[in-house]
Amino acid sequence: MGQVGQVGLVGRAGLLGLVGLVGQVGLADLQSRQIYDQSLSESLRVRVSVTDGRPTIARVALVDRRDGAQSWELAAIVEEYETDFAVDRADEHAVVLSRSDPGYGTDRGRIKLFFDATAKRLLKRVEFNTSHPIDFVDDADAGRTLGIDPAVIPVLRARGVLSPPPVGRELELPARLAAHRLPQSTYRDFARARPGAVANGYSPDNTEIEERVGAFHLEGDRFWVAKTFYDGEGTTGVGGIGTVDAAGRYAFLRIPELFEWSVESLLIEPDAIWAGRVSHPEGADRSGGLLRYDRKTRRIRVYEVPDVIHAIVRVGGAIFLGTNHGLYVINGDTRTRFRAEPDLDGRFMVVRENLSSQGR
Repeated sequence: MGQVGQVGLVGRAGLLGLVGLVGQVGLADLQSRQIYDQSLSESLRVRVSVTDGRPTIARVALVDRRDGAQSWELAAIVEEYETDFAVDRADEHAVVLSRSDPGYGTDRGRIKLFFDATAKRLLKRVEFNTSHPIDFVDDADAGRTLGIDPAVIPVLRARGVLSPPPVGRELELPARLAAHRLPQSTYRDFARARPGAVANGYSPDNTEIEERVGAFHLEGDRFWVAKTFYDGEGTTGVGGIGTVDAAGRYAFLRIPELFEWSVESLLIEPDAIWAGRVSHPEGADRSGGLLRYDRKTRRIRVYEVPDVIHAIVRVGGAIFLGTNHGLYVINGDTRTRFRAEPDLDGRFMVVRENLSSQGR
């Protein structure tokens, strides 16, 4: 299990001191903006507002649904540096917030606030690592939680679906791909595929194309490959998926929905290609969701997945996605997310959420 920690809260007196710290930069920095307001029950809503600046203050409160003027502040979370806050989820017992760097999107971990909805008071605040693996008591417990045959769990574990990949993992290429270098897009290819990047300053004089194999899948006697590239500071590429035959000849599909994206997870099926889209800018990686390409009709569907997908596995009628923050399961029009969070005692548990299933 991962490490969790409990830290103290800032009361109203402390907040007055913090107001003094930021007073020198003007009252505008003390204006708050609401980032979350959702119903928890028939009687309560949870509301989160943020005051930007240094420090950044996130205030979490319960609000009476019948009388919006009546509220109970649960916590004021203070970050010394400028911080982007977002709400991962909320229920009648807890609110989970994420923190990230506003400039580069670097993850700063999660905060889970446990509260008593009846007493309208905070019980505990716990900080935890975002990328904790999905752990179960045993394979039988995993099968019950995920709704699949426990015999499949070792397969999911072996393919990395239940835990994030090691930091700095290098992709090992099979001999054919190592011997036959991935062909690079020309600047003309780039300008045609990504005119928006050209408009933003990528000219022939300051653009370097550096594309690599991000994922591969063997089908019969040919490999399917997907491209990945750093996309910032003048280095870039054109995303795509294609094949390599036994002679080392490459042939790429034309999928405009991939041009601006890297792909580092790939599943090839007789009727469809599944690809986890990701962008590698200067800063934190950004997910582009899961793309499905119908091999017969060439129709595209993109499923919203906010976390970066690093593994795609089919189990029965469902697609299992290993990400940098939990497990996603897509089964028809149903999307389910499983994440590891601490309980009130600091022990990690698996939390299941049913998500909106609409592709965009």
